Amino acid sequence: MGAVLAAHLLPFIGFSLVGGVVVDRLPRLLVMLASDLARMAIVAVIAALVLLERVEFWHLLALSATFGAVEAFFYPAYAAAVPELVPAGLRPSANSLHQLSRRFARLLGPALGAGGRRGRDRLRLRPRFGVLPRVGGPRRLALRMRARATDPALRGRPDSTVTGDPAPAVLVAPAAPIAPVAGGIDVARRSALADLREGLATVTGEPWIWIAIVAAGVTGITLAGPLEAGLPLLVSEHLGGGVAVLGLIQSMISVGAIGAAVALGSRARLRRRGPVLYGAWITFAICVAVAGLPVGIAGVALVSVVIGACGATVGLVWVNTLRDLVPAEQLGRVSSIDALGSTALEPVGLVVAGVAADAWGPATVFTVGGLSSAAILSLALLSPSVRRLD
Repeated sequence: MGAVLAAHLLPFIGFSLVGGVVVDRLPRLLVMLASDLARMAIVAVIAALVLLERVEFWHLLALSATFGAVEAFFYPAYAAAVPELVPAGLRPSANSLHQLSRRFARLLGPALGAGGRRGRDRLRLRPRFGVLPRVGGPRRLALRMRARATDPALRGRPDSTVTGDPAPAVLVAPAAPIAPVAGGIDVARRSALADLREGLATVTGEPWIWIAIVAAGVTGITLAGPLEAGLPLLVSEHLGGGVAVLGLIQSMISVGAIGAAVALGSRARLRRRGPVLYGAWITFAICVAVAGLPVGIAGVALVSVVIGACGATVGLVWVNTLRDLVPAEQLGRVSSIDALGSTALEPVGLVVAGVAADAWGPATVFTVGGLSSAAILSLALLSPSVRRLD
């Protein structure tokens, strides 16, 4: 599993900066459509191989790598297209609507998948990976790919959490009142390399952007690693459950996310964004730690609801802030740099989490990862600029 996830992440990381430059120079909706069609074809190939029972491990590696490279163009295109299509006053509601549609799909998906698998006598337990059906690896990969394809707002953010998406980029705002980041390019006169340099200058020149990216990168090890690689193992070894329990946990995350999306979508303006974002993210991390304690299936399901709500809150606050403060002509590049920094250390996190789970067990990995993440995030609240962000 770790090799397949790494095969997806590494090309995504490698093509992120290229995708950002392309998005700011070409029609964004066209880039989104091309990326969607390409990824649809990749998932169709995986599904066909699974149905024909001809899938091999190298197929998954190659297709996952191709999927990651193509996906690197979709996220910045989506992030930059929304401000072009939706008035500023409606963006919180629009982002919440996107969150709702995605979460409803992910609420039904695990439940249907679990029910379908239980109806087939093709399930076995393996101590290394937890619960795996005879052809479950490709199907899990297809679900993960679909989830990432429909979750651009939370790339590298805790929505990524237990559902298989990465830990969140965090918002550290400047002490001065919120103001849009200055910038702009003349595509006709600037080279692609100059565009990239300008995007990097925008990120490094605004503390609330680059600190967010650094924070997301660090928690890519402490949170994303355990959640990406350790959840099936936690279910099978710590909870003694199977695929039905895994589906239950993922569905409960979606329930929490739907509730948070409805609550935030009803607000015309998000207030006290810094404290809200950090409070939600710290709570998210603490709940991950609790999942590693002996709380049973019911306890993990309960904290999963909170994890989903907090993950959705962090994602929505971050996305709205990024789109409010970064000029539309630079949003593609800034979003791609955000995605790059947020996911750059995830492959390391996957390896570390896998080794640690083998050595000390998945429960310990969850508890230590969650508590260390909460401690790291708490440091950000020492900044007056974060506390004053409204």
